[in-house]
Amino acid sequence: MERVLKQVIKILSVEDSPDDHLLLLNHLKKSGLKIEPQRVDCASDLILALEEKKWDIILCDYNLPQFGWADALRIIKTKWDDIPCIIVSGSVGEDKAVETMRGGATDYIMKDNLTRLVPAILRELLDARSKAERRQFEIALKNSEENLRQAQKYESIGQLAGGIAHDFNNILAIIFMQADTLTAAIKNSPNGPQLLDQVVKGLEQVKKSGERATNLTRQLLAFSRKQVIQPKIINLNDLVLDMQKMFARILEENIVLKTDLSPNLKNIKADPGHIEQIILNLVVNSRDAMPQGGLLEIKTENDFVDHILATSCNVSPGAHCLLTVTDTGTGISPDAIKNIFTPFFTTKPVGKGTGLGLSTVYGIVKQNNGLIFVDSKVNVGTTFKIYFPSTDEKVQAAAPVKTEISTVNGNETILVVEDEEDLNALISQSLTANGYKVFSASNGMQALEQIKKINKPVHLIITDVVMPFMGGSDLAKEALLINKKTKIMYQSGYTEDTLIQNGIHSGNIHFLEKPYTIKVLLNKVRTILG
Repeated sequence: MERVLKQVIKILSVEDSPDDHLLLLNHLKKSGLKIEPQRVDCASDLILALEEKKWDIILCDYNLPQFGWADALRIIKTKWDDIPCIIVSGSVGEDKAVETMRGGATDYIMKDNLTRLVPAILRELLDARSKAERRQFEIALKNSEENLRQAQKYESIGQLAGGIAHDFNNILAIIFMQADTLTAAIKNSPNGPQLLDQVVKGLEQVKKSGERATNLTRQLLAFSRKQVIQPKIINLNDLVLDMQKMFARILEENIVLKTDLSPNLKNIKADPGHIEQIILNLVVNSRDAMPQGGLLEIKTENDFVDHILATSCNVSPGAHCLLTVTDTGTGISPDAIKNIFTPFFTTKPVGKGTGLGLSTVYGIVKQNNGLIFVDSKVNVGTTFKIYFPSTDEKVQAAAPVKTEISTVNGNETILVVEDEEDLNALISQSLTANGYKVFSASNGMQALEQIKKINKPVHLIITDVVMPFMGGSDLAKEALLINKKTKIMYQSGYTEDTLIQNGIHSGNIHFLEKPYTIKVLLNKVRTILG
């Protein structure tokens, strides 16, 4: 009530008598109400007044010479259905009062007895405020429920993405390793040279397809935020310059690439692989949007995110690095731009896009506490602006390049624990061919039985993380109780955060992410064994 008494009440009086209008105003002012009044006496003026602003309350005479109270109420309700309207009349019976209430009026006051006018106004204002707050609450609740549904949908998509990636990476590991095995077999075969070129080219295509599929699983995992972030201090300029050779391979000759890199650009802290993925996705999208050629510009600069923008986007204000990618392509329609970051939404023809590229970009930007904006006009072009928080920390020196191991052969005992039968056989076959004594199992429980049967030290256990009956974490604990010198190498089609989720917290673990080649496997094994 106190807030209502303090506010300026906008009152519209539908009254043909100036004297009666002044009578109402004097009564309201004597009561202490702060009012902003206006009088109208015809339908056209009423319509104009309603167009001009939304009134807090309307006082309407019953008898109007040019149009009746019912006409006035119809006009009012057509424009503002929620404005309270009180009929104020000189002398009308009770039956007429009931009629006006049925017609949409909120109350009926006699002009010769205005004692109820102020209480009626205050009551209606409080009721209107209550209804407005209830509507806002219902809208907020609806939005919250919608956000929850979206979050649940994205969580389900994320879980699906992780599962698909795991199974897909197992398949890809088999493809890579079979390609390596067949290539080696042909090269070592007496009849191999005649078939070598043809078969090796075919196997190279198999591996290229596998690499494309690997990139797809990484997009799935990045979108579902299941990738392990390995942030480093990096400079966007360095990344763009390092990627220019790649741009030359993927851009058509009719596309001109222009870079405008700030010489004093600050550093950011992010996973360099993720940022490269952002840049590559945007460049590929720009290329596809310019089939007839055009200009692609990549720009970097220092910028500042103020408190207003930061608050509205739920990020921290302060110094940022701005990455801008602009093309002169076909552009994006207003309808499409609303869904541009929605998973599996694509403006490309069927078979040309997965709909994961920009949703992946969005996910990575959010992971790194950044902002992303898109501006586009059809047949003019598109601009993406991405803000990353900047830092004064220096870029870390590159780690020394590891020299390749002189030999990958060995004679140690290795136990391979993998529930994917074909992959288990390939790993075992590759290790055996290089001199290792290899045993295999399809889950942790079988592996423990094998250790007991072997009855001699197992130097290395290569185990999948997620398996039926007993996973890699529990197997490692049991195996180390039997022989604490046994080394453990985890492998998984999921990313490295699967280790944490499965209770493997040590920072000194050995992990190999699927898919991998035989060469990578043998080098990793030899490195672990020493």
